[in-house]
Amino acid sequence: EMLYRTNLLALTGHHSTASHSQYPPNKVLIYDDHSQCTVGELSFRQKILVTKLRRDRIVVVLRDRVYVYNFSDLSLLDKVHTGDNPAGLIGLSLDNWGVGGGAGGGGENASN
Repeated sequence: EMLYRTNLLALTGHHSTASHSQYPPNKVLIYDDHSQCTVGELSFRQKILVTKLRRDRIVVVLRDRVYVYNFSDLSLLDKVHTGDNPAGLIGLSLDNWGVGGGAGGGGENASN
């Protein structure tokens, strides 16, 4: 996932090729293409299904929960239990931050 038209990328190992990937399937690496280095890292106990970026948020989708982080300091803002979501379905608002996802439902909004 690329953050708009910036030099920041979120890299994870893809689930179907994790054994051949140089990126672990349970970590998100925030990579700065301009400086050619990793500037942040998030680790999880489960395989990451989807990562979404906004100018101010990083959203990481696991099979049964969604984590929302502040982009500037990678602090955890919210954790949403979604139930079983093997496809990693997620919807992300571009104006206000709110997430909804998962076949099992669930979703929360938080105000800034």
